[in-house]
Amino acid sequence: MRLPSLAWWCAGAVVWMVMTQPAPHRIETRVQPYAVSMFELLSKHQDFEGQRVCVVGYAYFEDEGDALYFHREDLEFSLLPNSVRLDIPRPLPPGLRQLSGTYVIVEGVYSRRTPGPALRGGVISEITRLERLPGHIALAPGPPPKGDR
Repeated sequence: MRLPSLAWWCAGAVVWMVMTQPAPHRIETRVQPYAVSMFELLSKHQDFEGQRVCVVGYAYFEDEGDALYFHREDLEFSLLPNSVRLDIPRPLPPGLRQLSGTYVIVEGVYSRRTPGPALRGGVISEITRLERLPGHIALAPGPPPKGDR
């Protein structure tokens, strides 16, 4: 009968030693964002609610609200459901204004819930990356298309 009680005592001692040891130093790691397309973000928004995402789109900054559009044409034809609002503090950080009218890479936290009327497909906040898409130049809006004559 001594053996079972000795086994329990040893098991208790091991548990006590493990529980009283200091926790190992934890290194803070950055959460990897989901690399998604604008199409996927807008069509499957429930999958990305509250998640960090990395998405490419056409950026346009204005006083009424900064936005990331699916395509440049979505901005030209005011297709707001094909865009997400970018939560960028005012005044704009230096050098950011020059990214307006270009295709950019944005990394931040996506939410479908937006303050005010839900005209856009959501909002990206807590932005940690906003830069010009490599290899792309600023596209100035061209003249309106001419109808057939």
